[in-house]
Amino acid sequence: GRATKEAEREALRQEARASLLGGARCGSLGEGLRQAGLARILPKAKANLLAGASSGRLQSALEEVQKRRRSSEEMGREELRQQVRTTLLEGVRSGHIQKLLAKPKRDLKQETESEQLRQEAGSTLLEGARGGLLQAGSTEREQELEQEMEREQLRQQARSTLLKGVHSGLLQKLLTKPKEDLKEETEGEELRQQARCTLLQGVRNGLLQKLAVQRKQDMEHEQLCQQARSTLLEGAHGGLLQRFFSKPEQALKQEDATASNAGLDEESEPPAVASSGKDGATMSGLRGRVHNMFLEAAARGKLAAALEEGSLESLRAEAMRSFLEASVDGVLPMALMRLRTAGPNARSPAAAPAAAEEEAV
Repeated sequence: GRATKEAEREALRQEARASLLGGARCGSLGEGLRQAGLARILPKAKANLLAGASSGRLQSALEEVQKRRRSSEEMGREELRQQVRTTLLEGVRSGHIQKLLAKPKRDLKQETESEQLRQEAGSTLLEGARGGLLQAGSTEREQELEQEMEREQLRQQARSTLLKGVHSGLLQKLLTKPKEDLKEETEGEELRQQARCTLLQGVRNGLLQKLAVQRKQDMEHEQLCQQARSTLLEGAHGGLLQRFFSKPEQALKQEDATASNAGLDEESEPPAVASSGKDGATMSGLRGRVHNMFLEAAARGKLAAALEEGSLESLRAEAMRSFLEASVDGVLPMALMRLRTAGPNARSPAAAPAAAEEEAV
């Protein structure tokens, strides 16, 4: 029997615990306890109030509470009076009170209006800060401040430049310059800008690269001309050109015959022999052209007139062109090397007049 009673009690305890936990979670336990406490306290409070009213203690307690309230209010007012008194004394000592009293009513009215505006601006700022509008306005303000700082820096630079120009005298020269010079400078600057734009467009379109290639080719041609000129000068100083022009006609005919035979036997000969035959033919042709040029000039009397006048520019130009062509083709250096290795040849009487004329040239 005891075991069953204990089991029932334990089951009741578990149910009570579960009910209390459920009530605590949903909040009904607090309200139930509050109602139960009020139900107990209210009758006691009513009895105490009735007893205090009958004995007069309630009235005295109420009067004491009112006195405490009045004393606290009096203390607060006294503190405010003290603060106002100290502020007035400080204003009198610093002279702010006198300035305030000496101000006309209009200024006071404007100050009150400005104070109202400050209050409205403060409330607007608070609302903007709450709504997120203040941040957007602050970013715009920051951008405006940055632009203003950049403008100020530009003003400072312009001011320093003007001061330097004044100290160095450049500003005075610029101001004293006539309008025509200034116009020419502006036109020159415009031309520089146009040239820069043209160069950029040429780089984009590839025209500048073509010009660079053409310039390179012109430089190579100029180098070849310089080499031909130096070769001619070396031949003139060493006497090789004189030997070249003083070769007899028989040697020329033999070289022509050799060149023709080389042309006929070109298929059976090796490549080296064929190339030497071609060089000989080109060389003999060049000698013949130059020799005929001098003979024609002598026959027409141009050579004697040129010698008398001391001007051989036309003949020299034609000879230089022939020499340049021979130097570019590689014929002239080969002939000079051949003459160096062969040694001096005897002149024939038939070639003496031509040689004399050429030596005079």
